Amino acid sequence: MGNFKLWDDIDSEDFELYEQKKSIIADVLINLYQQEKNKPNVIDDVEVYRLQNKTSFFGSSIWEGVIPISSNVIFGLRSGVVFKDDSIVFLTGKEFHKYFDISYFSDLDRLKVKGNHILGYPEDIYKITCSSEDIAFILEFQKRLRKAKEKFNFSTSESINKEHSQSEMQKDRLKELKDQEMSKLDENGDGEIDLMEYLDFSKTLQKNQSIIAGIDNSHIHKFIKLSNYLKEKHNNIKSLYNSLRSNTKEILVTEENYLDDEIIRGIDEDELQSTLILLDLADSADEAGHFEKPFLIELNNEDLLYRIELIKNLNNLVYSYNLMIFHSFNMISSLVSGDLISYYEIYEMFDKLGVYNSNWENEVAQKLKSIGNKLDELFSSINEMEENLVKEMKSMNYTMHEGFSKLTSTVNKQLQEIDSTMKWGNLISTIQTYQLYKINKQTKPQLKK
Repeated sequence: MGNFKLWDDIDSEDFELYEQKKSIIADVLINLYQQEKNKPNVIDDVEVYRLQNKTSFFGSSIWEGVIPISSNVIFGLRSGVVFKDDSIVFLTGKEFHKYFDISYFSDLDRLKVKGNHILGYPEDIYKITCSSEDIAFILEFQKRLRKAKEKFNFSTSESINKEHSQSEMQKDRLKELKDQEMSKLDENGDGEIDLMEYLDFSKTLQKNQSIIAGIDNSHIHKFIKLSNYLKEKHNNIKSLYNSLRSNTKEILVTEENYLDDEIIRGIDEDELQSTLILLDLADSADEAGHFEKPFLIELNNEDLLYRIELIKNLNNLVYSYNLMIFHSFNMISSLVSGDLISYYEIYEMFDKLGVYNSNWENEVAQKLKSIGNKLDELFSSINEMEENLVKEMKSMNYTMHEGFSKLTSTVNKQLQEIDSTMKWGNLISTIQTYQLYKINKQTKPQLKK
């Protein structure tokens, strides 16, 4: 977003805008001075310094006996007004002057003219006597500065509106891109991510229970653990998908951050105000005095871009899950068909990955229940785990054996016997398609060179 602020919102912390504001004020002052400098009541900076250092016989001049104004003087008015680059100084006839910070302008709005006096705010605080010519000059300066302020605010508002319009157009486009990425994971459009059903594995295990038990009862326990792992992984992917569908994110407002513009931007003003009232009254604080309240706000463009990347990362999880389904079915089929070499190769691979002893997917499930707006942190840890899974599962040798085609036929037969809707060929095709996509993505930058 551009660095845009209205006149009254600019302060010294907005360095570039503050300097621009001071420059506008200086231009107004200098232009007015150039037009009025030949009038007897208008004096240049040299005369200002001279009058401050002049001593009259009776010591009755308003310029005498005051702390000298020694820097950044542009010009002055003879009745005791000095214009600096950041303030107007009124000589009050006392030791100290009265300063008005013209960069904020609100102080100038508090100047009231009554007869030949300028009244402060509130009116009974001070009263400064000026000549009618000097009062006319100050009123003209106020008029011109207000016009400069209005022109600045009009230009700024146009820029803000233009940028907002462009930002909204970009946001609409990003939402479309996000929806397109989501639709790739839901090709049938039922609102659910397309995943191979893990229940078919449980059914296949149930059907072959007696055969497996006849070989070794301990195999049953290992398959149950594998089934539970697939179930957790399946449910976690669905939860992540549902979390990414939303165009909102959660913001937690606390007693530490409720004044931070970066935190509260996008929260409904009325809703936020009611929260701040509660915060001030501490009605919502816990026993330790801590306050916090979650808000759902719309994703900004940066959030949408990042969410699109997370959706693409979700494809990696689906790919990893599909590989696990693929090897899990092959593990059952290889055991019941007597292909013990393939069985133990798959078994050892899952054992190395900690599938039989890991609580990883359970931990992911727990984090998903309280993840709030920290999906990026969760995805970071998930991706690291998934890379290890994929690396191990892609290096399996049994798929290169001569008996693999027979194993594939066995799996197809197993699926038919449990009336599964899963198409084994489709699963293999899905895995191969994603592998090809990853290869093309990795080599594409190299081809551009």
